[in-house]
Amino acid sequence: SGPLTVYFGFKEILSLHIIEEEIVVIHIIAATSVHTDSLLAWEVLLHLVPEMYKLVIVMIGKELSDEPYARREQLCELCTAQKKELIFIPIPKLYHDYVKSDAEYKKPTVIVGFEAKFNAAESWSESIKIMQSRSCPLFLASSTEQVNQNNIIMIKEILNPEIIPIFNKKNPFRGLAPHRNL
Repeated sequence: SGPLTVYFGFKEILSLHIIEEEIVVIHIIAATSVHTDSLLAWEVLLHLVPEMYKLVIVMIGKELSDEPYARREQLCELCTAQKKELIFIPIPKLYHDYVKSDAEYKKPTVIVGFEAKFNAAESWSESIKIMQSRSCPLFLASSTEQVNQNNIIMIKEILNPEIIPIFNKKNPFRGLAPHRNL
């Protein structure tokens, strides 16, 4: 559901042109090993956006493996014939640490948080400020309205109480797999 969520978000805010580029870099914040289970699903974006030839997914999260490695996925025959690429880069760090210190830093086209929960205990304040300075869209998708509202409140407290989300609706592509919110 991740790639369709990104596509739907851009379509809803009438900004598909942002990802209609040859190279698109997506930062996934608060990434966990769950996000690495369905990496090949991101190929669908290469099909939905024919202008896109290289899709780089940078997964950033302190819960990821301590041994980051980049890998290229084997794509379908059509994508292979068109010389399209899908690359995944896991970064086991907090977002602000990745942006500040990583020699492998890649400027994002969009920043996405799936089930990200902003709170002061995890140094989100610094990461939120850095995300704002990236000058790209931020998409947050959550399974509950409460998490969405808490994230909006946190962003407003850190950046500006006048901030209003451009788009705040139920995601028709949200994952419906059962999970326990602990």
